[in-house]
Amino acid sequence: MLRVKICGLRIGREIEAVNGVRPDYAGFVFAPSRRKVTPDEAARLIERLKPEILPVGVFVNERTDIIVNTVRTCGLKVVQLHGEEDLVTIEMLREALGAKVELWKALKLSYDGAKAQHADQNFMGLCDRLIYDGALPGSGRLVNLAHLPPSLDRSMLAGGLSPENVGEILKKVRPFGVDVSSGVEGRDGFKDPERMERFVQIVREKEDEP
Repeated sequence: MLRVKICGLRIGREIEAVNGVRPDYAGFVFAPSRRKVTPDEAARLIERLKPEILPVGVFVNERTDIIVNTVRTCGLKVVQLHGEEDLVTIEMLREALGAKVELWKALKLSYDGAKAQHADQNFMGLCDRLIYDGALPGSGRLVNLAHLPPSLDRSMLAGGLSPENVGEILKKVRPFGVDVSSGVEGRDGFKDPERMERFVQIVREKEDEP
């Protein structure tokens, strides 16, 4: 089954739209961004999520104690690390959070692929998922598919995805799931229900294809 994460949620009507299209994960950004939410804001939004949609917290080079407190405040099920976090940080988080909270690590996929391939070996043993993003995570830049590793069974694909291109991309690679944010936003910068619905529908259709 191909999983879908819709990231960067920050207002109530986006939550209602997400509940309608039912992705597998809903992402909340706690790092500097126009989509940033406070733990209290996220907690109120997460309370309105359908229980089958798992809340993900996105952090960038944040202190481990702040991450742990945010997880407890919001009831996060997944912590997504999107900065330059090292193995020591991940080990500390794993010990503090236990097995009930998944840890995901986003990797910058360099143009030659070497950096990401090296990082795979370091992080895969400690993280539940890897996320392959563009050269600068959060930039909306598409990953060079030729530089992805052979197996993506435990990995998410992010960066530049949209209803217009996700179908073609999933013909070429088959990750664990896909992560979208700006690609399903409207001109006002908030999530567009029709674009979200179209994105999720396209991914679900690809699940039945060989």
